[in-house]
Amino acid sequence: MSEILAPAGSKNSAFAAINAGADAIYLGLDKFSARSAAENFDEKNLVDTIKYAHAFGVKVYVALNTVVKDGEVEDFLSSAVRAWNFGADALILQDIFLGKFLKENRPEIKIHLSTQAGVCNACGARLAKECGFDRVILARETKLSDIAEICKIIETEVFVQGALCTCFSGQCYMSSFAGGNSGNRGKCKQPCRKLYSIDREGFDTPAYRLSLSDLCVGEDIREYIKAGVASFKIEGRMRRPEYVAAAVAYYRSQLDGGNSGLSELKRTYNRGNYTKGLAFGQDKNFISSAVQGHIGEFVGVISVENGRYVCRTNDSFNSGDGFKILRGGKEVGGGAFGGAVKGGFIISTRDRLKNGDKVFITTDAALNSRLLSCERKIPLNVKAEFFAGKPAVAEVNGLRFTGEAPLEAALSRPLSEEDIIRNFKKTDAYPFEVDCSVQTDGVFVAASVLNAFRRKVYADYYERITKNANPVAEESFTLPKFTPCENVKTAVIACNLDGLNADIGILKPRDYLEEVKIGGFGGEKFLYVPPYLTGEE
Repeated sequence: MSEILAPAGSKNSAFAAINAGADAIYLGLDKFSARSAAENFDEKNLVDTIKYAHAFGVKVYVALNTVVKDGEVEDFLSSAVRAWNFGADALILQDIFLGKFLKENRPEIKIHLSTQAGVCNACGARLAKECGFDRVILARETKLSDIAEICKIIETEVFVQGALCTCFSGQCYMSSFAGGNSGNRGKCKQPCRKLYSIDREGFDTPAYRLSLSDLCVGEDIREYIKAGVASFKIEGRMRRPEYVAAAVAYYRSQLDGGNSGLSELKRTYNRGNYTKGLAFGQDKNFISSAVQGHIGEFVGVISVENGRYVCRTNDSFNSGDGFKILRGGKEVGGGAFGGAVKGGFIISTRDRLKNGDKVFITTDAALNSRLLSCERKIPLNVKAEFFAGKPAVAEVNGLRFTGEAPLEAALSRPLSEEDIIRNFKKTDAYPFEVDCSVQTDGVFVAASVLNAFRRKVYADYYERITKNANPVAEESFTLPKFTPCENVKTAVIACNLDGLNADIGILKPRDYLEEVKIGGFGGEKFLYVPPYLTGEE
């Protein structure tokens, strides 16, 4: 299985992903979503989206991936069960032991361990499996060799496209410390995207010192396939539907053996001209220190002519297109399409530009329109029977639907085959593409009755193919009660336990590759293993 998993921060993005060819989407609810600023989904939109996705065989994963406070546990578990009962194919959780409790009490629910749990080696993968998780979403820092080992243990999902967090696997407290908005609670304000100077020679000029470029694995997705990865995840629940559609189309092309190129993807969102990330070793594009946001795709250079700014280019552009201007790699302005001229077009801007400034397109109106106009259709083979003395019958892809009352023979103008076919070609709001054949002996059916029959047939068929197959899970839980007790044990954490006296000793070596000493320590012994250790370490 090679699954393209797309972000759905809104209903429009969900539909864009599905129509572009995604195999699965992931989305958040109004609560417990690590992207609380996204539009997200209330229960009605969740059900509608799940039905639409399942009509095309697309899976829906619901992200309940924030840190959960003690007083929120019951609400969290209730939200998780409701999402499952609405038809979600799996739930994405950050808290591994909360997931363990959920799986032990509701084993029918499929759960995926969020990237924020920091699984990046076989030890973490084994723990996730022991706790009942069906899949792990790996930390973006995971080495390719470790990914291959993890894939032997548990189904694995990796990120292939989108924003990167400066901190290990999203476990960042910078936003929380700076303004009380914790990324682990879905409220990150991205202070890492601000300008900073560093008290170090060569780095004292303000720049985006902590801002990472966007990940784009591109053709190297084939290395993930060889490693055994099951799902390829696109980040971007905060991004626009056209970006989602472009990213899905690009990776669909990669998996299908083609290479559609990066042009469309760059024009919808491109931070830092992309990095391969850390799985393949850090590259020179890893940090986007010069430009923080979307720079688009390079299209030409500025020529100042008769007081006008002309972009010299061989490409054609139109009204509605937007551009960003860079000089020496840094953003100096922006503009819009101001009219075509021979060999280029005029940039309409209030900024003062110079000869040689580079022009990048950041909004391609025609491309965006084309990306969002894609529609998947479900082919329907409709066989209709309209005979006097019998109820109307419509067989849709082998499923048979029957009208309520016998039809009457026509006294004057009978309903023709063409009339019935024309009527069944109307699909209302359903994503159907109809091929219809008719048998009739000449009956009379009022237009309103025929329309009502068609609507009911299509509504019933849609309900059949989108019916929730999940076993219903009980929503209420009995939570364990913890009785406070007196702490009578002493614990130490040290880089060397030799000669120490305590009930519990936690060994935290300075170098995990060196031999450690525990000497005659007589208490319980634990090894501190930081989450970012590679399998080799």
